Amino acid sequence: MVSHEARRTGAPKVAIEIQRSLHGDSATEVVSLLRGGGALAGEFAATSDRLQREPLARVRAVLRRPRRLRKRVDQLDELIAWSMLRRSRPTVVYLNTVKSACYVRPALRLGIPTILHVHELGVLASSTLRRYRVGDRWKDVRLVACSTAARDGLAEQVHVPATDIDVVHSPVDTSDVERRGQQVGDPDDPGGSGGGESPLIVAACGVVNERKGADLWVRVAKVVREKRPDLAVRFQWVGRQPGEWPGDLARELGVDGGIDWVGEVAEPHPLIAAADVFTLTSREDPFPLVVLEAMALDRPIVAFDVGGVREQLDDTGVVVAAEDVDAMADAVVALLDDESERRRLGVLAAHRVRSLYDVGPFREHIKRLVDEAAKVEAPTPSRG
Repeated sequence: MVSHEARRTGAPKVAIEIQRSLHGDSATEVVSLLRGGGALAGEFAATSDRLQREPLARVRAVLRRPRRLRKRVDQLDELIAWSMLRRSRPTVVYLNTVKSACYVRPALRLGIPTILHVHELGVLASSTLRRYRVGDRWKDVRLVACSTAARDGLAEQVHVPATDIDVVHSPVDTSDVERRGQQVGDPDDPGGSGGGESPLIVAACGVVNERKGADLWVRVAKVVREKRPDLAVRFQWVGRQPGEWPGDLARELGVDGGIDWVGEVAEPHPLIAAADVFTLTSREDPFPLVVLEAMALDRPIVAFDVGGVREQLDDTGVVVAAEDVDAMADAVVALLDDESERRRLGVLAAHRVRSLYDVGPFREHIKRLVDEAAKVEAPTPSRG
């Protein structure tokens, strides 16, 4: 299993679930290869038989900054990938995300059956895949996508029929999420106000950046405040904040007093569970795990119609047009004003996620994929 990082984000969490699907089988040795670090490194180690790390990761990250050196760094990535695979000689190499696509050509050169599991859409996927000249040999790679939207985009990018790409929806361990949601924290005082009447909470969770729509979320907060100045409501974002720009925007719009930037926490589920409405304002998101987690915690959800979100929610949440701040604000206000509708949507969402996206079927699907890849005749080694 090759993972590009071990941060608390969706794709590494899926990689860990893939390892859990295979780890413990006496006939299978799981080797976890991390290309970068992060807080989940311990879980990668716990769900594998061996943990390896790529050399020179930080050096390559620095060298990639100047545009003139990027092609050289791509070549170095493939050389290191070839060295790692040649040393370990796996029966199957499972590449999690397009950011591990530098392993595709080395694996083909060595004749190792390869699975590439794609979690990305659009420019991020296409620009990364273009770095590595796989050409018509994509037909020799078992391609997997986390959602229908990701599958369709991948098919167009690598010129492979969509019917030849497996859709394996990213899963969530609903029982574990429910347990974690009840583990710590005070649902009546999520912001730690210390008492008094609690405001309604509108939550979001993820890295605070433009792709996740943190600026759009701030604008939603402003419109909600304008529409209902009488409503006691706080907006709460849980997740890593690399820069100050969303906070600056909140101050500029005059809503900073109603927004809490919680930052990255080891256990976000109690904060999600304490929300009255959960929101997703991403500009792009192929199949966000945080939506599944909010569903498992019985939260009513308002989300932009991006990637696989409609596929996740169907009619168990409110899906509005992408980047339509006013529509999202209207939906949020409507739910804040209607406790029975919040409760109804939360129950429906919890039932849907347990029925369709729990880890049990996912693990069986992964085992089947890996078994099939191992039994198929290895691709002819090449020097290309």
